[in-house]
Amino acid sequence: MEKRVLSKAMKIFVLSRYSAEQIAAIHHLPQEKVVMVPAGIELDRLPIPKTGKRPVKEALGIPMDKTVFFTVRNLVPRMGIENVIEAFKQSNVLREKGLFLIGGEGFLKESLQAMVKDHDLEESVKFLGRISEDDLPRYYQAADFFVLPTRELEGFGLVILEAMACGTPVLATPVGAIPETVGLFDKNLLFEGTHHEDIRRKLEDVINRPEQYRFDPQVCRKFVEERYSWEKLAEAFEEEAKKVLKKAV
Repeated sequence: MEKRVLSKAMKIFVLSRYSAEQIAAIHHLPQEKVVMVPAGIELDRLPIPKTGKRPVKEALGIPMDKTVFFTVRNLVPRMGIENVIEAFKQSNVLREKGLFLIGGEGFLKESLQAMVKDHDLEESVKFLGRISEDDLPRYYQAADFFVLPTRELEGFGLVILEAMACGTPVLATPVGAIPETVGLFDKNLLFEGTHHEDIRRKLEDVINRPEQYRFDPQVCRKFVEERYSWEKLAEAFEEEAKKVLKKAV
């Protein structure tokens, strides 16, 4: 069905080079039919905290003496949440000095919770359940780092932009389109791979060498503002749509 629809389209818009390559490889469509446009997010809904992270953390009941790693995902296998939990299991540094907050629901939730309980990680790994759209920006703002441990098939990852718009840097696996955003901002924020050992080493390094991972929240936000606003998306789409209409006339 997907191939049939795409083959009849005059243009196919994608958000990443990765998606463009996937379409070409799977459906064998001409490359000139596939156009990459920038993703867009609602920047006004995702501000930087005006008075810093401390008041936001205090309001959410988040301890100040730990490095806070946050993710919000569907709790399904490809998201790789279990690898972060395994990293915490293997590391005394992460157990003692880190806090991993997990937002979202999914069929793996019970098994992930059991994993946390079995390894006595309740103090350092916590499940937040579904987070409302109104509350989500506050968690982005409160986190010291957003974590994206995807195992496969990440066509873009809008959560990267949302977290960075709130001034929070993103640690992520080098999967799919992730290097096109996180890697473009700073390659040092990418894990070496998707294995829990790769994640453990990077998270420990963040805690042990914090001076190497300090990012001005304004720099994070500016990265998003300059590349991924709705205005940028609309301009790119309009430009390509005009080309299509011109050929159709």
